[in-house]
Amino acid sequence: MEYEKILTQIGGFGRAQLMVFLSLSMTSVKAVLDLQLLALMLHVSPFRCAQQNSSGYEPQGFDSHCTISRSSEAGNASSADPSLYSAGNMTEEACTEFEFENDFIRLTMVKDFQLVCARDIYPTILMSVYFFGDACGMLFATLGDRIGRRTILLVCGCVDIVTTVLPVFTPTVEWQIGARFLKGLASPVYYQGLLLVEELTAAKHRAMLGNLYWLLWCIGYSLCSLIAYLGQEWRIIQLISLAFSSSYILVYFLVPESPRWLLLKGRTKEAGRVFEKMARWNGIRWRTNKFDKIVIEETPTGRTLELFTYPIMRRKTLIIVFVMLVYSLAYYGLTIDTTFIIDDVYINTAVSGVLEIPAYLLAWQVSERIGRRTPTVAMSIVAGVAIIAVPFIPQEQQYLFAIKVAMALIGKCLLTAAYSAMDIYGAENFPTSLRNNGVFLSAVVAGFLSVISPVINYLSTVAEWLPAVVFGGLTIVSVLSVLWLPETKDMPLPDTVEDAEKFVRGNELNWRAEHEERERQVVDNFTEPEDLAASEMRRPRYGSIGVENGSGNEQQFPSV
Repeated sequence: MEYEKILTQIGGFGRAQLMVFLSLSMTSVKAVLDLQLLALMLHVSPFRCAQQNSSGYEPQGFDSHCTISRSSEAGNASSADPSLYSAGNMTEEACTEFEFENDFIRLTMVKDFQLVCARDIYPTILMSVYFFGDACGMLFATLGDRIGRRTILLVCGCVDIVTTVLPVFTPTVEWQIGARFLKGLASPVYYQGLLLVEELTAAKHRAMLGNLYWLLWCIGYSLCSLIAYLGQEWRIIQLISLAFSSSYILVYFLVPESPRWLLLKGRTKEAGRVFEKMARWNGIRWRTNKFDKIVIEETPTGRTLELFTYPIMRRKTLIIVFVMLVYSLAYYGLTIDTTFIIDDVYINTAVSGVLEIPAYLLAWQVSERIGRRTPTVAMSIVAGVAIIAVPFIPQEQQYLFAIKVAMALIGKCLLTAAYSAMDIYGAENFPTSLRNNGVFLSAVVAGFLSVISPVINYLSTVAEWLPAVVFGGLTIVSVLSVLWLPETKDMPLPDTVEDAEKFVRGNELNWRAEHEERERQVVDNFTEPEDLAASEMRRPRYGSIGVENGSGNEQQFPSV
């Protein structure tokens, strides 16, 4: 019996799968809290020199001063005497301490560690180091294929708990850099959670759950404003986020190991117990000894180098990797910009999170109804133009302010939608034999290049409009290359590199006809598939129940 049929017979998507889904989706909530709360804790409020309270120093407003004027004739004169501050009496001094306007969180990391003026590069470094840890965590998360999905989730859960508490006790900003790198390591684990959800759920429910999984990310994004408002001090905010690490307790008690992974590793008895347990949770009587065998369609794997060996595959790979890294740069750059939509940091964060819900739904619907290529290109171009326009729209009049907010909303929403659509579109262009390699390559390259997102935002100290022009311009330029890719809507996925080489723009219908004909031949001649070009790629692996071993004996699950 096929693995997919067993998933359907034990409930498809019942109480067991729902509990697993809710437990694992909470890991994405914790991941976005780690990212966005750090951005909020690094928000720079208007400041001034603390010396302005001393005699002889010129009074200042909260205009982000790095220097202060001091009278050379202060003496015993009153600081309110205007003649004290005449041009001939003043000398400029660098500020040694700062006081900040209470316009947001009472005590951010910037306020606590005085990260302004000569130290204003530190917020950028902290954010970049976190992204670097996140990218390294991508590499670590791939160990799930070796040691198991559940195991890697629990290991990362322990790392997450420790690294959530660690920054609270770091006394200097230099120690914070190390703590934030370690914090980033556990963040990408939610991808393993999504993979586990897919491997425990029947195929017809996966598209829905894949989209709903990311909706929890949006909810966590919006929650950041409330957590920051309630905490008011960055250490308290950090500890509040620790409560969301409790999702790993649910993972420990409610989430089983992937039976698919267990079967592929030859651990058939454990897989059988997982099936029976989930069936029991779903109120279904299911015994492993009812079936002769489980057929696992093992995904064939090739070498990553093959992505660059063939000319068309190489061009596809370069396009997909380039577009995905640009989306990643722009998305995370705008995400950590706490005033991109509106100057109120609380509202900006809450709206940005809520805005992603219709963005993911839009990506889902246009991909299913219209196609992948054209909507992705159209959404990206409109998003790029809107993002570029935002810093150039004045705010003096109310209607202009409304236009600016609308452009920011449109830009962020469509960028998120295009990013989500490209996730699917890019994966569909890779052949089955290299799909995991291609998706992994795109994610890792995008992850490591995201390190410079905070650096691009730092360019606003040179010119306020520079980050928007870079993010918007790169989005428009990169997505034009997508026009070269074939449309994948209603198309079978290529199985081998040879398939992918023939699957090009303008030849989609002919390619589909040839592919379907080959599929019919596989069915008609299944007893001798060796004569077919892709037979080795499509051969199922029997890793299972009731399969004959080399000695001719059958292995059976015992009753559990």
